[in-house]
Amino acid sequence: MSINVVFKKTVMLVLFTFAIILFLFSTSNRVHAMSEPNLALNPNSDKTVCSYVYASYTIGTLWSAVDGNFSYNSFNDRWTDWGSPNNNDWLVIDFGLPTSFNQVKLYLYNDGGDGGVQPPASYDIQYWNGNVWVDTEHQTKTPETPAASVNTLATPMNTLNTVDFDTVVSEKLRVVFTNDFSVVNHENYSGIVELEVYNHSLVSTIAAANVINNAADEGTLAGQYSPGAKAALAAAIGVAREVADGTNVGQTTLDAAEAVLNSAISTFESSVVPLESFYSAFSNKAGDVITLYVSNILDTSYIIDAANFMVNNGSNVPSTISSVSQNELDNTISITLTAPLSGDIASFQVKLLKDAFKTNQGDLSSEIDNIPLIPFSQLDLNNDQRIGIDDLVLLLSGNSSLKDINHDGIPDNTDIQILLKQIMPMSAS
Repeated sequence: MSINVVFKKTVMLVLFTFAIILFLFSTSNRVHAMSEPNLALNPNSDKTVCSYVYASYTIGTLWSAVDGNFSYNSFNDRWTDWGSPNNNDWLVIDFGLPTSFNQVKLYLYNDGGDGGVQPPASYDIQYWNGNVWVDTEHQTKTPETPAASVNTLATPMNTLNTVDFDTVVSEKLRVVFTNDFSVVNHENYSGIVELEVYNHSLVSTIAAANVINNAADEGTLAGQYSPGAKAALAAAIGVAREVADGTNVGQTTLDAAEAVLNSAISTFESSVVPLESFYSAFSNKAGDVITLYVSNILDTSYIIDAANFMVNNGSNVPSTISSVSQNELDNTISITLTAPLSGDIASFQVKLLKDAFKTNQGDLSSEIDNIPLIPFSQLDLNNDQRIGIDDLVLLLSGNSSLKDINHDGIPDNTDIQILLKQIMPMSAS
């Protein structure tokens, strides 16, 4: 079964599992588990035991932004900067100690009138690095443009604006609002009914998946990813983000979504075109050099780790390898041994451990077992200490299993081409 068929079937299974999670998510009770608390929550305005809140300008009740209550028609249950002379205003959450976080949820207020309080033109999330305020990296906002339903129709669901970013550790978080002053004499100010801060491991996994997907190239060369792999992982990321950005999602759902996303990442990584299609391994006449023929095209960017190559015949002590090198011109790998092979050379096999090959994109090869070794003597059918066309004619006219060099079950021109490439270098041995 081809890697593309396996990949497609696995993707379908992953996406089906995600569909189940979304169904459970949509029908859950939507109560946050204690293991992932709202780090900003301070229902009693007690700065001695909970987060402390302060802002550049305040109309309304500052503490109501973190009290856990959602009321869109009570003046005392929201923070706004209405009437502020500033283009930008900010609200700070002081955790009182170094705290990890990677997600902020803003439940914006919209009174529906020009010159009142409406969604800001934009907002940014910053953290205090001990000296200055710094923007969090890789902010992903949902929706991209701040939005909220008018207060008479408002609910937590239709006023929620979520931003995910790389996990940071800081004592303070700041939300900077840019007021919408685009219409003269109809300035619109910013306001929130509630602000929540979380440290979701799912958000970190989403960020890691994005990095992997963005760095990958699709194609048919070794080290590239099967066509459609990036779109499939992007779809899985999108579903996971929908779960992570939901309103008060249960911990069980978050954990399930993260598990499925990790599975999608594994599926994506398994779709890489591997440098593991080795036709066969050939020894030279002296038995101290083994040549591996590779089906994929080698690239000079590959890094070979000789420590992850093994040659043995089932004994506990493998042959010692001196060096491993590649030749892009004839698509071969040469393994030089410190001493010639002895005994029944045909009983030896080549094994590649995981990460024997790497590209500038990271790990490339998985573990490859039992690449059969073809001794020089099995090709030198005339026993004249050289390999020529006459040996090839004898080989192809007989019943030798060596006719199927690439082990695909069909002796054909590909096998002959491999033998011809191997014969020419050996003739000089």
